[in-house]
Amino acid sequence: MKKYLKQLLIVALTVSASVSCKKEESKHPEVQTAQPSITAQGKVLFRGSIVNKGTYKILDYGFVYGSSPELNDGSSTKISLGSELPVGDFQTESEVYLNNYNYNRTLYTRAYVTNDKGTAYGDSKSVNLPVSSASNLSPASGGAGDTVFIFGQFFTDDPNRVFVTFANKKAVVVAVTATKITVIVPDGINSQSYYNNQVGVSVSVNGQQLGNNYTFTISPKFTSFSPKTGTLGSAISIYGANIPTGYTNGRMRLYLGAREITNFYANNSSEIRITVPDDIPTEKFKISVVVDGITTILPDEFTVNLPTINSVSSTTGLAGSLISLVGVNFPTNYNTNNKIKIGGTIVTLQNLSPNSVSFNIPNTLAAGDYDIELIVGAFTIKAPQKFKVKAPTITSFSPAIGGVSQEVNVIGDLLPNTYYTISIGSVNTNASTTSTGALKFFVPFGASLGKTKITLTVGGTSVVSAADFTVTGPEINSFSPKSGVAGTVVTIDGIGFISNFNGNIVKFGTVATQVLTVSGTRLTVSVPSNINPSSMKISVSANGQTVVSTDNFTIIN
Repeated sequence: MKKYLKQLLIVALTVSASVSCKKEESKHPEVQTAQPSITAQGKVLFRGSIVNKGTYKILDYGFVYGSSPELNDGSSTKISLGSELPVGDFQTESEVYLNNYNYNRTLYTRAYVTNDKGTAYGDSKSVNLPVSSASNLSPASGGAGDTVFIFGQFFTDDPNRVFVTFANKKAVVVAVTATKITVIVPDGINSQSYYNNQVGVSVSVNGQQLGNNYTFTISPKFTSFSPKTGTLGSAISIYGANIPTGYTNGRMRLYLGAREITNFYANNSSEIRITVPDDIPTEKFKISVVVDGITTILPDEFTVNLPTINSVSSTTGLAGSLISLVGVNFPTNYNTNNKIKIGGTIVTLQNLSPNSVSFNIPNTLAAGDYDIELIVGAFTIKAPQKFKVKAPTITSFSPAIGGVSQEVNVIGDLLPNTYYTISIGSVNTNASTTSTGALKFFVPFGASLGKTKITLTVGGTSVVSAADFTVTGPEINSFSPKSGVAGTVVTIDGIGFISNFNGNIVKFGTVATQVLTVSGTRLTVSVPSNINPSSMKISVSANGQTVVSTDNFTIIN
């Protein structure tokens, strides 16, 4: 009887295990990949079938594809169809893009289903993508805005899947049929390989770069220039269409009157930029351009206007101050031929406009009165007023004492918005003044303890404070509360703290704790948890020095 019951038990366990395995297997989805195909529009129709949805929550399903049969999330492009998983067949039509389409046109795909346990894939299937080709381009010459037809076999009628460039500039694709692409020649063709008025044309269809490359002939022409008047050194734009870009390798020559200009640059297909040289022999001249032996003389003449200085924006200030000359016909380009001379020192022009020009008084100028002269090419124009350079001063600073990282405010007659070097004894730091000339800096690491002067330097000019600044180590004036449990926030007031989290080490007795907030005069910390309840001192270490509180802090349970 016992033997019979034992056999029944073995049978029951076997059946139970079998049922359990089948139940476990039914939890996972089963998906199959069907053969993909190319549609009439040149897209790929992906197909799959759901054999079993499983019992886990479905997160996503769809297809992955790529140029290799080894497809997964990391090596393929995903086409997601959402989480509403059907049972049976499913499909979707989609454009495809393979990075190596020009070398391998076999597309591999797998259907997939993702649940909250993982992803199940079907077998890999493949399809060969169609090969487009181009036969010829017509017309083979023209200008920007002209219509050009490209003939061949393209397997698409979607303009968005066709990419055409003229000299690497994208053209507008107007229409596409299976045998013809209609494009508009783009504006602004800019090609350093412009040769004999020809630029390269390339065609890409469905991500496939077609093997045939064509050349398109463009004829330049010149129509006008602007402005018609300007100063020596001012810019002139010569306008036209389909101008060879770059320095043109000697194909183009340009003349202002009889003077040939060699420092010009055609930066796009519709404009050449030049500057009027300082040594131009006349104040009026015609402009002409010669390309491949064909001369075009542009209409109108250019008139040179010499500058006049009416006033100086300020007649007194610090060395390094920015001042302006006000007048008419000032130069509008930056070059070494346009400059300012003050006190025999040459300085560079800034913020040029036709009616004003600004410059910085040299930092090396000592206090005194100086003439200002504007030099434009061969012409020198003297300002009607002299400029008086005054010496900088430090009138006050606060606080007068502090440790490393202490913020110090300096007031004085200083250059606004200027980067100064600040010396505290032999240690330097840097800071910029505000728009009013005030300056804030932090006492630098390494500053020696004791009294020292504050020195501010910019360029070759320095100013030293009359009063002393005292560099101090950390000091604890007070802390609160005086007792607390582990985790209690304690505020420590004093001076000489370092205003960054890594600069101060705070200990309760011998146990270091976390610094929560910092400033030069206040620290907040938390009472450490790894210390026994007792009374002890609080210590702060900063800038290589340690200070201990007078009072005790009591840690309670």
